[in-house]
Amino acid sequence: MARAKQLNFFDPQPIAFGGSLARGRRKTARPLDFKRPTHLVLKATNSWRLLRNKNLVLKTINRLNSKFGVRMFESGVHADHVHLLVQFGNRTLYRRWIRSVTGLLARAISGLKWRHRPFTRIVNWKRDYKQVQRYVRSNRVEGEFLNDGHSLADTWATRLRVTLGKQFEVVALL
Repeated sequence: MARAKQLNFFDPQPIAFGGSLARGRRKTARPLDFKRPTHLVLKATNSWRLLRNKNLVLKTINRLNSKFGVRMFESGVHADHVHLLVQFGNRTLYRRWIRSVTGLLARAISGLKWRHRPFTRIVNWKRDYKQVQRYVRSNRVEGEFLNDGHSLADTWATRLRVTLGKQFEVVALL
């Protein structure tokens, strides 16, 4: 006879919420922890609108961070999404801050629409924090690579042209 599994006294709290996770599910309270950082992703429907206006996006977010007392550890702007590693003071400030950020960016960048509700995940300090920090930095570097002197019209492949002398041209798709 198999031994019965011990029941948990407390239900485990979810650490991720929003984004594509919210499709087809009823609304619940977003899990927020005010002593730990939060990985937040804002996903847009239009590609390249955020990356083309990267300076405006970062300036707006930094201005609102100081206004609402949000602490930002890392940020990365990609073609169609923004990664932020932030810490909020309380739920009311989070709600005001997210409404302001999404609303001001949608007004400032013509044609910008948000694909999903903001994705958030509570991040533990130490190892988990370092992994998310590394991920956001790699996303930022990838976004900078795509933005610096490369064709923004070609969303799926960046063409690297290497000219060998005057006669030969090699085109490689990355």
